[in-house]
This record gives sequence, structure tokens and C-alpha cells, in this order.
Amino acid sequence: ANTDIFLLKFTGAGLRQWATYCGGIANDVAGSTANGGNGNCIALDASGNIYVVGHTDAAGFPTQTHGAGSYLQSLFAGGWYDVIILKFNSAGAMQWSTLYGGNGRDIAHAVVTDAAGNVYVTGFTGSGNFPRQNPGGGAYYQTNYGGGNNDAFLLKFDNSGVRKSAAYYGGGDIDAGNDILVDKAGNLFVTGMTVSSNFPVLNPGCGHYQSTYSGGTP
Repeated sequence: ANTDIFLLKFTGAGLRQWATYCGGIANDVAGSTANGGNGNCIALDASGNIYVVGHTDAAGFPTQTHGAGSYLQSLFAGGWYDVIILKFNSAGAMQWSTLYGGNGRDIAHAVVTDAAGNVYVTGFTGSGNFPRQNPGGGAYYQTNYGGGNNDAFLLKFDNSGVRKSAAYYGGGDIDAGNDILVDKAGNLFVTGMTVSSNFPVLNPGCGHYQSTYSGGTP
């Protein structure tokens, strides 16, 4: 059976404020357990706006621009799934809805916002043509698909849906970003899974550092 996303709002006393479907003509899912995903697929910003991420294989998924300069992919790019990124205000009005993906399987696992209202999304992609953007300024940026079944990805948008960065992160086998959070200083922390013996690692010079893959033969 095909599926739609639903989104509900209740007061703390359990009074329902609003409830809505969100979907196209095929399968639409918020979050995923694929490749270990169990992160937070819903997040709030300081203004009470609601962000939901997931995936769809529906060519007719409803999309909506956030305004001038906001990222908008209105057409399904092909493959198994495309990522979906949704924004609603606290009253339930859709502010932004976009597909995000290439010609493979693209799935979002988690979303988080920071104090400035920036939005970060992680998951995994099997698309060699996944849309990318180098933020510059010396930021880590992996422009090429690492290979194997999929790479993790990390996306950043501002509160108006303008894309700031988009990159792969992975090695030659299966990699997935499963959860993400941000601290008060704006540092990002991402966790997930890898089967890549050449996963990109970096020694911080203190604390725990494991430089080699120990999960057996990839």
C-alpha cells in the first residue's frame, strides 16, 4: 500500500490543534530505519516553525518555494527515492516543501536547527549526481561520490530555505548519517554507520581516536 506523511499538533493537555496529510500519489515517509536510521526527523526552530524530513517516490509530491533564493526541486529526480524537506509554521501553514536528490536512492534520517535558524539535514544517498554546494572558507567538502551502495550526506539551509552547503561524506562502501545535533556554540555532531575501510577520519590530537576499520571485511 502507498503511504502519506501526517503531521499533528496537540497542546500539552492533549487538545488537538491541527492535523494534516502531506503526500503525493505513491510512498511518502517521514524518517526511515534504512541503514540504521532512527534520528529525529522532526525539529523546531526558535520561532516555533516545524521541519520534517524523509523521502518519497511520488512524482506528484507537493512542493512550495520559500521565496526568492530558496532551494526548490519540484520534480522527482528518479531512482528509488528523493529526500523531502518540509517547513510549517506553528499554525500548520506550509512555508516550504522541496524534493532533494539525484538518480539513485536518497533518504533523509534527521534534521536539526541552530540558534540562528539554520537547518541541517543528514541521511544517505546512492546518487552520483546528488546536488552539492561547496560552502568555501576552508570547510570540509567532499565533492565526489565515494562509491559502494551509498554515502552519508550533510545539507545546510538558512531559515528562508536558501542552500548554504551540501556534500557527500563517505568511503568506498556503505555509509549513512543517522542522527545530527548542534550545541550552543553552533558546532555540529553527526553519527551514523559505515562499512567503508577508507571512511574519512581525522585525529583531533586528544581523546579517543580509532584510525582503522574494525568491523571485519567490508
